[in-house]
Amino acid sequence: MSPIASFRGFAYRYPDSERDALGPLELDLEPGLTLVTGSSGSGKSTLLRSLDGLVPHFHGGFARGRAQILGQDLRTSSTRRLARHVAMVFQEPEAQFVLAEVSREVAFGPENLGLPRPVIRGRVESALAAMGVSELAGERIAALSGGQRQRVAIAAALAMAPELLVLDEPTSQLDREGARALRRECLRLAREGTSVVAAEHRPWRLAGTEARWLALSRG
Repeated sequence: MSPIASFRGFAYRYPDSERDALGPLELDLEPGLTLVTGSSGSGKSTLLRSLDGLVPHFHGGFARGRAQILGQDLRTSSTRRLARHVAMVFQEPEAQFVLAEVSREVAFGPENLGLPRPVIRGRVESALAAMGVSELAGERIAALSGGQRQRVAIAAALAMAPELLVLDEPTSQLDREGARALRRECLRLAREGTSVVAAEHRPWRLAGTEARWLALSRG
């Protein structure tokens, strides 16, 4: 089975930085569930942002070496093209919300894919149910707690039915129930063919026997 991401001598440096934030990497990420660990500043978020093209295309800076994400060359594929296959949830989900109501936010991604209305409705319902927040469908996002917002952001990513789901500290605002729901969903996705890469300070909240662990230190 081909790796979901392959890095060969890949390194990245943010603008105005004097040292590389990541790499040089010699790494293959295999399908399934991968938990990325490491101290703050170790390069976890930079690695995750390379998986959806934000590094280097959005942040700028300097990249060298080769990287392929789902068979696409990272340095020549646009973030828009990668976004059709990769969904990412940031550590602060508020930064990625576009619409005011929960159900409309979760539907936003599938709508941009041009999917039929019944398909979109089904994806919204199943994604909210997977994260245990079906009752929030008609609520305004501004009225939600931090944990509820995080669940909604993850549901919006699930509704895209991505080949690769990327999560940056996804349990940081979740209570035990929310973390258990996310763990169940990550394991289900991995078993059914959707790869999940998650950076976590508390990886045991998501870990199962099938999970692989990747430790980063100074990039």
